[in-house]
Parts: sequence; C-alpha cells; structure tokens
Amino acid sequence: MSDQIISIRFLSFEGFSNMRFAFAEMGRSFVQKWQSNGLSFAKHLGVGAGNGFSIWPDFSSYAFLGVFDNQAASDHFFTSNQRWLTLSSHASATKGWDAVAIKGHGAWNGSNPFSIVEDPGNGPLLVMTRASIVWYKSPIFWFYVSHASKYLENRAGLLFAKAEGVLPAPEANHAIAQVIREANEATAIGEERVILFNLCGHGHFDLTAYDDFIQGKLQDHVLDEEALQASALGVLAV
Repeated sequence: MSDQIISIRFLSFEGFSNMRFAFAEMGRSFVQKWQSNGLSFAKHLGVGAGNGFSIWPDFSSYAFLGVFDNQAASDHFFTSNQRWLTLSSHASATKGWDAVAIKGHGAWNGSNPFSIVEDPGNGPLLVMTRASIVWYKSPIFWFYVSHASKYLENRAGLLFAKAEGVLPAPEANHAIAQVIREANEATAIGEERVILFNLCGHGHFDLTAYDDFIQGKLQDHVLDEEALQASALGVLAV
C-alpha cells in the first residue's frame, strides 16, 4: 500500500505588496521547481476571478498542491521549507487538507503523479478536475465560459454545496431553492422560521460503476431459483 500523501493548501493575500509577492512566486515556480525531501510533484496554482471560472486571475487567491512520499515528508515541508514559510508569511489566511488518491485519469506534465490507494477508509471526498485547452480552441472555449459562469451564479444547489459541503441531487435543488426564498423572506421581515425540507444526495459517484461497466470489470451475479426462494422466504419471515 502506498504511503503517498497529496497536500493541498489555499492561500489568501491582502494588500498590493503581498499580492505582488504571491504573483511573482507563481511565476518563479515555472523556472525554479519546488524542492524538498520526499516531494515528488508540486504545483503553484492560480485562481480565476469572480466565481472562480474566468480568464482573469484573482490576484488575492492561490493554491499549492504537493505530492509527498508520506505524511512525515508533508509535515516537514510545511513546517521547515523556507520557500513555503516565506510565501505563507505573506498570506492573510491559509487552509487546506491532506488526502490520498483513490482514482485518477490522464496525465499532468506528461505523467500521472498520483498513486492509487485501494482502501482509503472513510472520510470526505475531494474531486479535482484539470484540463489543458488546445490553443486554437481557446477563443470559443472562453466565449462560452462567461455564459456558463453566469448560469451557475447564485444557483441554489451550488450555494448549498458551498455552504454545507453536501452535493444535492438535481431534484432536491428545487426544494433548496424554495428554502432559500423562504429564508430570505423571513430575514426581510425580521421573522424567525424553522424550515424543514427533504434532501437526497447526488448519485454522481455511481459514475465509477459506469466506468467499470464500460471497461468490462463488472461481474454478473446470477442467483439460481433456490437462492431466490430462500431470499424471498427470509424477507417474508422478517
């Protein structure tokens, strides 16, 4: 089993000098790679302005992603690496998580830096998507970005997912939208309300099963008549 740890940190910067330093550090990362014992892959990442999906950068927000051989190497980097300590000292806030990879597709800089863990245990799930745009398709891509961003702005399901960390099912978003309307109305008139609604989670994690099916990994479990009768009797007995 791999001991690899993927560490993700988000940094916020305030003030022109601090934002300038963060932007310069991001440019520096293109010519001078991050180095530390046990660090096999690192990226200093920018953030889009607005709701995060924009060609214009947000100079106040950045992210760091590092792939380490183990937890000890990650801990040592964030407590002892002078380059990281200098960068984070300019930040007004830093937060993040350590994670393991349970699935991955494609390549980053020509290779996949993540080692897959078969049994990660229980815990929150992070989905990260990265893609490169073919240069001659960039204009049409960015043309539609503004439309997509505007469509997503203030959508009930998106607001709920950001606030609660739970991805709702599409049909539950209608209930969430009404809850938001009720809550805004109560706030406007100064009324305290208890709002009860039904929520069900999104089934997008079933995509793993679809992927396994396409790759021919799913196995058919055929039950004979005797097994079906025994199962039915067991249900009836209950």
